Amino acid sequence: MQLLTGNHDPNNGINSTWLCNETILVTHGHVALKGVAPWSWRSKYIEEARKYYLQNSGDGFTEQLEATQKASFDAATGEFKKYSPSTIKLFLIAFPAIIQVLLSWVKFPRLMANWAMTYAPSAKFIVTGHTHHAGIWKCNDMTIINTGCYGFPSHPRAVIVDESKIEVYKIQQSGDLFSLGQRLRSWSD
Repeated sequence: MQLLTGNHDPNNGINSTWLCNETILVTHGHVALKGVAPWSWRSKYIEEARKYYLQNSGDGFTEQLEATQKASFDAATGEFKKYSPSTIKLFLIAFPAIIQVLLSWVKFPRLMANWAMTYAPSAKFIVTGHTHHAGIWKCNDMTIINTGCYGFPSHPRAVIVDESKIEVYKIQQSGDLFSLGQRLRSWSD
């Protein structure tokens, strides 16, 4: 088992994995948003750091993922703390941040598919998360599956992949136990 890193995680996991002859891409998904978290005051600085890392590394699939992870890690470890807004400004930008979250939910599937058209064109399915908004969307002849999260605002999903089938299930909780619930979608060869 490998740890798939998200935007708050240290750089000791993997940024993505390919399945089924590079037709299924599994990645956290923060690479689709240039500033990773458009709802955060840090987004501008993450985007600038990402551009800087890409200028120094090139602009391919791996470089995109690595530059985004480095810029995200910079934000998570306080690299941009010196730009932190005052408490009053944080209060004033709270409502626009909520609007940005909602817009990101709407835009994310298309942004993920557009990113993949350039950097991962063999992908037919992309299993992702990041926005915590579970769903299944068809964009650019790709199916984007967001697994959601275990807390607000979503219900978690599980994706099961074998050589000939992909299945998406709701995850249900009973006490401290989690199990597969209702099957939401499936695709087979």
